[in-house]
Amino acid sequence: MEKIQQKNMRSSHLGSLLIGVVLLICPPVPGWAVGHGTQFDDAVQAVRDKNYGAAYEGFLSLAEEADHDAQYNLAVLLRKGLGHPANYAQSLKWVWLAKMGGSDKASKLCEELLELVPAETQETVRMQVKKVLDSRFENGDSKVILQLADYHLSVVVEPDYKSAYALRALAAAIGIKQAVDLRNEIEGELEPADLIEAQKMAAGLFTEKVWLIEDNQ
Repeated sequence: MEKIQQKNMRSSHLGSLLIGVVLLICPPVPGWAVGHGTQFDDAVQAVRDKNYGAAYEGFLSLAEEADHDAQYNLAVLLRKGLGHPANYAQSLKWVWLAKMGGSDKASKLCEELLELVPAETQETVRMQVKKVLDSRFENGDSKVILQLADYHLSVVVEPDYKSAYALRALAAAIGIKQAVDLRNEIEGELEPADLIEAQKMAAGLFTEKVWLIEDNQ
C-alpha cells in the first residue's frame, strides 16, 4: 500500500495519506511543509471521498507546476490505477521528479517502479524528466538547479559528475543553501582536467541569465 501526502493548513504540519484498496488517513506529522492552498486540499478531499478522477486532475495540475508533493501523490494514483488507468511509466516520471524535489517517500515507490518498467521505457521516461527540468532551467527557475544536478547523478544510468558538479557550482555561486557542501562532496569524483572543464561550464551558466533566489532556498 503506497502513501499519498496530505497537506494541512495548521502551522508546521502536513498529513500523510495512504491509498490502496482501503483508504487510511494518518495523523499530522510535525515539521512537514504547511498547506498549499485550496487546490491541493480539494484533491486530498477527493481522495477521501474516493472521487479519484477529481483527485487525479487536481494533483496533475499542481504536479505540472512543480509541486513535488502533488507529483508524488499523482505517481501513487498512476501506480494504483485510481482516477486514471494504471500507467507505470508516467508514475515513474512523476515519482522521479518528486524524489529530486525532496520527497522522502519517493525512493521506495521509485525502486518498485524500476522493477516494473522495462529498460527501454525507462530511457524514454528519463528523457521526459530531463525535458521538464530543462524547461524550468531555461526559464531561470533557480529551484531546479540542484534537482537537475541530482538528475545527472541518480536518474541517468551512468552518473555524469561533470554536469552535476557544474550545476552544483552554479548553485553555490548564487547562494543556494547546502550547495557548497553538495558541490564539494563530488569534486573528488572528477579528474583534474574534467574538474576544470566543469568549472568553465558553471561559469558559462552563471553568466547566461539572472538567477533569482527565494528566501527559503
